[in-house]
Amino acid sequence: MRSLERGLPPGPRVRSGTRSLGRGGLWTLPPLSLTLAILLLVTGGGWGPHPSSPASRPVGLLEPTARAAHTSSKTLVGTSRDAASAGPETWTNRTPMIPLLPPGRCCGAMAYDARDGYTLLFGGGNGPCGVFCNDTWAFNGTDWVRIATPVAPSPRQWPMMTYDPFDGYVLLFGGVASDGVTPLADTWAFSGGRWQLISEQGGPAPRWAGGMAADLNDGYVLLFGGFAGAPQFYRDSWGYSHGHWTSLVPLRSPPPRWTPLLATDPAEGGVILYGGFNQNEGFLADTWDFSNGSWTQTYPANYPPPREKGMIAFDPVVGGPVLFGGDVCPTGCTNASSVRSLNDTWVLVNGSWSSVSSPGYPEAQWGEMLSFDWTLGSAVLLGEDGTHGRNSTVWLLSPAHAPPRLQVVAASAVPLIVALGTPATFVAAGVPEVGKLSFTYRDLPSGCLNLSIPLLSCSPSVLGIYTVRLAIEDGASSSGWLNVTFSVVPSRPPPPSPPPTGPGFPWDGAALLVLSVAVILVILLHPRTRRRLRGSGRRPSSERKDPHDGRVGSAPPSGTQGGLADPPTPARPPADPGTSEP
Repeated sequence: MRSLERGLPPGPRVRSGTRSLGRGGLWTLPPLSLTLAILLLVTGGGWGPHPSSPASRPVGLLEPTARAAHTSSKTLVGTSRDAASAGPETWTNRTPMIPLLPPGRCCGAMAYDARDGYTLLFGGGNGPCGVFCNDTWAFNGTDWVRIATPVAPSPRQWPMMTYDPFDGYVLLFGGVASDGVTPLADTWAFSGGRWQLISEQGGPAPRWAGGMAADLNDGYVLLFGGFAGAPQFYRDSWGYSHGHWTSLVPLRSPPPRWTPLLATDPAEGGVILYGGFNQNEGFLADTWDFSNGSWTQTYPANYPPPREKGMIAFDPVVGGPVLFGGDVCPTGCTNASSVRSLNDTWVLVNGSWSSVSSPGYPEAQWGEMLSFDWTLGSAVLLGEDGTHGRNSTVWLLSPAHAPPRLQVVAASAVPLIVALGTPATFVAAGVPEVGKLSFTYRDLPSGCLNLSIPLLSCSPSVLGIYTVRLAIEDGASSSGWLNVTFSVVPSRPPPPSPPPTGPGFPWDGAALLVLSVAVILVILLHPRTRRRLRGSGRRPSSERKDPHDGRVGSAPPSGTQGGLADPPTPARPPADPGTSEP
């Protein structure tokens, strides 16, 4: 301390409760101060382990940032020439009109490929192609065409497949291998007529017959549930984006199940789930909504009967997800031969299920697959005619009466408020008078490319309020458009990380108490500390008793005692060098 005091003006030294780290180093500190200092150094400023919390988790898939409180807005509109309603929908059998069909099968996967503009079919089995298939087919609205792919996923049943608008390709995960018992965990992408392997593993556990759909509000593809052989029914949730899977940790989840029905719902911004089957509860009939990283069970007054193996797809013409068919076991049945196939149709609009009546109805299908074709403005159902995989049938769900002209039935931006650099998805849908629909966008913000697809996802790179025109045209050159306004706001900064707990020292309360006592004992037993406490046998000056106020406090300044001058201390005569003191 002397070196630090050089150059300072002379003056009285003041004693205080804290002492300098001078000649005595750490040992000159009072015991409690030294204990606190050591604990702060060891624990990094914390008194115990810091449990993980939402504030400490990384921003990304697990926690949408500025978009968390916002959902989409669906607007029913007409065209630039007329504002007509699409009217009720009905099923139409298109099988006799199609010369070439995929071989009959069950348990494959079907999804609309928005980037390539057709409905995609992959896999399945139990038909003429064998017990397990790995062929790829496309439905262009008129014909089914087999796509010869140099590389493809292995033969399988019950894969999970959906269109990923954020990455611009069809995403496939898992399934059951050709031995019928081995679950798979590979991830594939399909775009431009080619399959590409994303990863062999590294995401969800191997499984088949789960559910998968794009969550437009949160900006990733959601996977839930599935099966890996009895008794392993899953209830975990995973998010997929830009080639990576992330395990989601919602506070509440639906019960485990296989064949849950998951569908994107742009009208609400999230994903809905219905039904499925598990070993404990049997056939399920519950409805759940997933948005902003959380599951919420809803309780509609009316809902479809319990079922497994049904099919569901979002239909913008009716304004919500459409559910068809599935299997149910009557009360008391104990074997697979007693399972009954269903052929009912339900739609979920504004949180309420309602049954769709149709004069022409598909018969109960075996292993049906369902997808909405945005260029046709119709839901497409591929099933079989009851011959167990020998013959395929194709049905379209579309307005009962062809519109006199093109109708734009829905358009939206999801979400309406998007954080800078995070994806927004533009959704446009219509019913053509003739032919197929095409889509264009005007006045897109920077960071968005104008692609002629119905589900356009992009990440705006400039702040502002934008009005984007969504235009649709059909084969008769009829056109319609709608303006959609949305905002791009600054991204929320990542929350501050909690103080570190130290380099591998997970202290708890008992350990801290033991450490404190040990440090104090070491200080008290140190020779220097004992000498300082003994001193000359007098009480330290900081604890002398003031004779005037009866309190223990700091000694009065040198030269005074209670405001009076100290009496002079007589000088001690020097000792005689020839004598010794008694």
